[in-house]
Amino acid sequence: MFDENQLSALPQSDISVPSSISDTRFVLNANELGIQADKAGLLSYFENNKNSIREYFDQHGAIYFRGFKLNGAEDFQDAMTALGFDLMASNLAGAAPRPCIRDKVFLSTDAPKPFIIGYHTEFVYQRKRPGMIAFYCEIAPELHGETPFINCAGLYDDLEPSLRDKLERNGVTYHRRFYGKKSKFNFRKTWMDCFNTEDKSVVEAYFESEGASYKWLEDNTLLTELSMQAVVTDPITKKKMLAVTMFNGETFAYNFEHFRDRYSWLTRKVLSWFVHRETRPENRFLYITLGDGTPFTQQESESIQKACWRQAIIAKWRVGDFVLLNNKRWGHARLNVRDERKIIVAMGDQYDLREWQANVAVA
Repeated sequence: MFDENQLSALPQSDISVPSSISDTRFVLNANELGIQADKAGLLSYFENNKNSIREYFDQHGAIYFRGFKLNGAEDFQDAMTALGFDLMASNLAGAAPRPCIRDKVFLSTDAPKPFIIGYHTEFVYQRKRPGMIAFYCEIAPELHGETPFINCAGLYDDLEPSLRDKLERNGVTYHRRFYGKKSKFNFRKTWMDCFNTEDKSVVEAYFESEGASYKWLEDNTLLTELSMQAVVTDPITKKKMLAVTMFNGETFAYNFEHFRDRYSWLTRKVLSWFVHRETRPENRFLYITLGDGTPFTQQESESIQKACWRQAIIAKWRVGDFVLLNNKRWGHARLNVRDERKIIVAMGDQYDLREWQANVAVA
């Protein structure tokens, strides 16, 4: 039977762990446990141990599986099902381009390779979100392409008290632009792509259920705004956690500078131009401000990113690795990709932020 004493650490050559995390034993290694490596043996192990694995997952929120030798999207989906997750079959209203490759399994965000996707919890710009997100490595890049994961409570604690207070008082507003026609850039999704419909009333009903405002423009573009908490409280641990995605030009610029040793001077120059172009008001498909509409200052944006990278666990992918993250307690990111890379995603246990935070007031 699974117990947390069976957890180990990844080799130091494969991982970078912040000094604030004293215990790096979050890896369940099939080879160390002597688990039968074929699919039937692996699924049997998950089915027989799902209660204890889920109990640990619900308490700590992150498990890294290594050596389980899953073979592609079908095995990955079956493993998630064996662990008892209620998987989502749709990427409805998602901002990221994420093709479905099996019933309830998707490719990870298809952003340009040099791009760094900063810290976020999945669907943080919506109230209905997955409670779990899992990543599986089918093709491991030779260099870079990591998927950092970040403890949201540790990140909140790492912020300056004045910035924490400002975020709690004001909350945040997500401004989204859904285009009415295809773009040459794959990350600009139309509202028809996002909702798999051409019926505007279906889209309007969705945003009304989210409590978002919306406006149609003459060119068939849809603009929406949704204000919500930037800081949430875990009803179980009572810890406060940062729950935002810092989608603005200052954040992108800081991330590229923070990892500048990964880029040539020419690539950095091109990325600088790209960020400038894509964060113009007419081009941005997602933009975050404080709840009253005030933009984040450069200092505030950079402070959040500095804290993020101080808290990030950055692991080098190996083929067959997969990681489970509690999407309420752990955020993730994606670093720049140089080589071929294929990471598969599953999401499940959807929840509504309003109901989850209502439990805090009751508890």
